[in-house]
Amino acid sequence: MKTKFIAILVLLLSIAVASCKKESKASKSQKELEGTWIAVNNISSVAGARVRVVFGPKNMAAFTNYYIDENTGAIKSYNSKQISKYRIVGENGLELYDIIPYTKESNATVTNEDNLVKGAMLQSTQPYSFRFNDTRTKLNLNIICGPNAHCISPQEYLKQ
Repeated sequence: MKTKFIAILVLLLSIAVASCKKESKASKSQKELEGTWIAVNNISSVAGARVRVVFGPKNMAAFTNYYIDENTGAIKSYNSKQISKYRIVGENGLELYDIIPYTKESNATVTNEDNLVKGAMLQSTQPYSFRFNDTRTKLNLNIICGPNAHCISPQEYLKQ
């Protein structure tokens, strides 16, 4: 009787262990990506230009371009943003899709990002590669573009 009980217990334990999934590299990377990232370097020639990237739950990504007062660090105005969904591709690939651009009216000063004008959803994807530093506090995003494309890449971001 004891032998049957132990055999059944071992069988149930084996099934339980076999059904447990190991966390995939993609889901681990996704957890590490989630949060707010601020670009380290100014990628524009305009003083105070900044980029903020937020990777949120449910595979949501938001890239926001804005300007700060370099003396106080306060946000002065917003230039544009892009909201999309994202997926991890392979070990270090990131693909944005269902991209919706938001822009300001020409010559307008937008002090509230909710006042940016929503554009039509783009019917394309935007591929990136990404890499973290050892402590997962810095993120390098590299836009993967064609041979004749004009890309600003890679860009380094700090986790906030």
